[in-house]
Amino acid sequence: MTESSHENKLGINQFILSTGLIGEYDLENNDYIRVAVENANAGNTVDLYVKLNGQTNWKLIKSITGSTSDSIVTNSYDELQVICSTLDGTNVKILGSGFKRG
Repeated sequence: MTESSHENKLGINQFILSTGLIGEYDLENNDYIRVAVENANAGNTVDLYVKLNGQTNWKLIKSITGSTSDSIVTNSYDELQVICSTLDGTNVKILGSGFKRG
């Protein structure tokens, strides 16, 4: 079996060690993103916020609870902020990548 040469386009690939800001990411050239949380218990919550460049306030677009993944359309936004609001589990990992349609 060979390793995939696919690069994670958002660069989200890390363990969640505490609640708080995980990171802020540029959504340029991403029509949608897929975010996955692994090894989390049911009470774990990761919130995804988006905004336009220059905008002051972030908008909550999705909360991911437990170990699951979801796709989010992001072609109307410039920036993504990822926050762990509740950490429930050990070795909880978050991954995220962006994709272009068509």
